[in-house]
Amino acid sequence: MAQRVRGNLRTRLPATLRLVCVAAAVCGRCLAGDDVPAEPVEPAAIAQPDARIAELIQQLGAPEYATRERAQAELQRLRLDAFDALNEAQFHDDIEIAMSARYLVLSMQVNWASDDDAPEVKQQLRGYGDRPENERRALIDQLALLGPAPALRPLCRLARYEASERLSKHAALRALGLAVPADAAGRQELAQTLQARMGKSKRVAADWLRTYALLLRGEAAAVARWQELVDREQSRLVDTPEQTSREITRDLLKWFADQLAQRNRTEEALAVMRKMTSLLNSTPQEVLDAVDWFRERESWSIVVDIASQFPETFRRSPQLLYRLAETYSHLDDRQKAAETAQLALNATADNADRHLELAGILEHDGLFESAEQEYRHVAAMLESNPMHALLARYYLAELLHARHQDQAAGNLLQEIVEAVESSEEVRATLENDLGKDLGSTRSRLYFFWAEHEVRQGNPARQRELLLEGYRHDPRDADLLIAMYRVPEADETWERETRTRINTAADKYRHQITELQERLKEVRQADDRALILGQLALMNNQLAWLVANTDGNADEAIKCSLESLRLLENRSGFLDTLGRCYYAKGDFANAVKYQSRAVAQEPHSPTMVAQLELFQKALREQEAAQGPGEAAPPK
Repeated sequence: MAQRVRGNLRTRLPATLRLVCVAAAVCGRCLAGDDVPAEPVEPAAIAQPDARIAELIQQLGAPEYATRERAQAELQRLRLDAFDALNEAQFHDDIEIAMSARYLVLSMQVNWASDDDAPEVKQQLRGYGDRPENERRALIDQLALLGPAPALRPLCRLARYEASERLSKHAALRALGLAVPADAAGRQELAQTLQARMGKSKRVAADWLRTYALLLRGEAAAVARWQELVDREQSRLVDTPEQTSREITRDLLKWFADQLAQRNRTEEALAVMRKMTSLLNSTPQEVLDAVDWFRERESWSIVVDIASQFPETFRRSPQLLYRLAETYSHLDDRQKAAETAQLALNATADNADRHLELAGILEHDGLFESAEQEYRHVAAMLESNPMHALLARYYLAELLHARHQDQAAGNLLQEIVEAVESSEEVRATLENDLGKDLGSTRSRLYFFWAEHEVRQGNPARQRELLLEGYRHDPRDADLLIAMYRVPEADETWERETRTRINTAADKYRHQITELQERLKEVRQADDRALILGQLALMNNQLAWLVANTDGNADEAIKCSLESLRLLENRSGFLDTLGRCYYAKGDFANAVKYQSRAVAQEPHSPTMVAQLELFQKALREQEAAQGPGEAAPPK
């Protein structure tokens, strides 16, 4: 039916209406699924000369119906061999040729996964062509997260053959953003792959990737060529906005600015960065994302420019104001930094929940001084809001500990102990509302003080404090690990510490067994969720204790994996799993899982330090084994 309608278009319908009918015919054909079987995405060779394909495309606009139909049928048989020429023909001056070319491109079914793709790539690309555009974009993003080895070829495939011009460019941008090999041979291989995958395609995305190959090869004209491509994309945003978007143009400018900066072309990079700011709108999230991008590159003057560009957006957002305060600190304007930080504090309604939530976000984003200001603001509410004030002190103590300010961290917990001892109301809040006890709080504060003493070079005082902490909570895993690592320990200390660790580990195992038995009897969803959460925490605690001492690394890995099965993708649990594999000597997997933890919390000092430790161990292992001998991560 689609072909019969198509045959009468020229003589019966005006051009605008013909465009609508052809689009409807294309959609009907795609939904009916009556296309010829799909061919491999990357043809081994061009089956027909370019001249023959060009001739067939011209025949799509022939006055004779039969000629048009024969040309269309032959082009359909050629499929991807003709894709590049058909894609270009979508913009032909003859509207009949343009519409027919678009019909053929849209109706072309593609096997998006190749036989040699990684299993996870095949899984993600299953049904790709049947999904709406927003889901296809999300899948492209997910592909890029898999890393260079599995993602490069499928991203190149999408950049070349995706019917949507915007998604084609999006795939190319994700390919441009993949990590680049550190060695020259690796860069040359990447360049060759890009050139081969793009072939003769005249698509904009293909041009980007081919020019990237020139950049990788160090060709002198590559940067100038890239400047031309970036300028053209900015022009398209004005002249043919349907072929691009602000986001695509902005991301291209970001990438190019980074390339210039890497080549020490600082002034040119700054000029490109400033062009990016003109593509921003005033929505808080978009401004926040842009500011964070400039923060990562320490382009502080541009953050100030953005604040001047969107003053009202900043005024209403404490997150943006705190970033601006940080910017002024880096620019050595302490007065403006302090004034802006105060504005940020005042920008949040005096609601303890909101201040605590903001403090957590700031801590996650690496604005530790700003987070401390928010925590201290809530911590001062002990009389009016004891529950939130206690929580703020606990959170702030852990933040200070992570930043090696252990004496101050211990002092905060000491304030909690004193408040509980002097007020039954505070005690009830601690035990009933927060589910905490005084013993574990005391143990933690002594652990913090012990950490301070060891940094001061006082191991004897450290041991005293650890013993006092152990008396209050003999199951505190971090305290037991600290006891295990005490410097200059004698045999008695080591023997007694092993006994303490084994006793605590047995208690964790016993509690895990009890929780598993309780789970069999519980039917209520809320009760089951609570027990499952406790099980995950107990498995994580046992894994952390065992992996950081001299326990069974296989048991630690098993418990850690179980915690992640129960509560998926928790950064703290991934951090534990990385340590478990490190204890096993499987440094590749240690780096793999620790990298995932750091990806979620990129500003966590302890997680980043642990990743660096694992990476160093992996490098040393690979150097000792020689090339090709290290086992890949499982």
